[in-house]
Amino acid sequence: MKSKELWATHTQHLNDRQEFLHAIAIAREEINSALIAAGTDDEKKKLISRMQDAVSNNAVADINVCVASFSEAPDSLAQWRAYGGNGGFCLGFSSAYLQSLIERQEGFVLTPCIYDPDQQRNLMRAQVDSLIDKFTDLDAANRIPMTYIRTLAMLLKWAPRMKHPSFVEELEWRIITPPLPTKDNVDFDFRVGDTMPTPFYRFALRADGIAFQIEEVMVGPTSHPDRSAESTRSFLLSQGLEPLIINSNVPYRHW
Repeated sequence: MKSKELWATHTQHLNDRQEFLHAIAIAREEINSALIAAGTDDEKKKLISRMQDAVSNNAVADINVCVASFSEAPDSLAQWRAYGGNGGFCLGFSSAYLQSLIERQEGFVLTPCIYDPDQQRNLMRAQVDSLIDKFTDLDAANRIPMTYIRTLAMLLKWAPRMKHPSFVEELEWRIITPPLPTKDNVDFDFRVGDTMPTPFYRFALRADGIAFQIEEVMVGPTSHPDRSAESTRSFLLSQGLEPLIINSNVPYRHW
């Protein structure tokens, strides 16, 4: 509230330990299938082998893509349990407001996550096939290096959107950053995690002509909901904000 920013966490430091790797595994399988389908076409096989290099673990290990997560479900018992703690809050943002901020920063997107395995595989297969078709149109000098670059770019675009189906109840949307340099990037920072420093990107929630906005604040399950709502209202007023404040309807007791 005071900094007027969100901390978008590095994809390799989220609570889903298969984050990003899940999509890489799907991409790798589809590229391997394409290699088999290429048969005796040595030129195409050479290009697809370069695609395999691009989706190797080593190729993506040092890429800094960060995400800020949202949910369509404002009052979810599962999420209060997982993220709310003792007296947590759910902050409600207008999607139009977030989109207006996204449009000010090149390469950023606001998008829903994809959980369905069939949809994920079909999407990745279509992306791989499309890339192979485009590569054959490149001149010989650029074909091999561009194959690697474009495959990596495709992966960076789609991998952060693909989540393991076990997380489907979160109904997650994400702000996804483009690849970020660690060095000399004033918006790239580190916070103290439970077991290691956690990298994150400071996503500004205001810009020229766009004021900081919060539509709604929901007070999570707590032993003192009315008192919590009142102190929350006072704090928000001190920050020049007057969003709707409501209490959770979830009858969850953790005290």
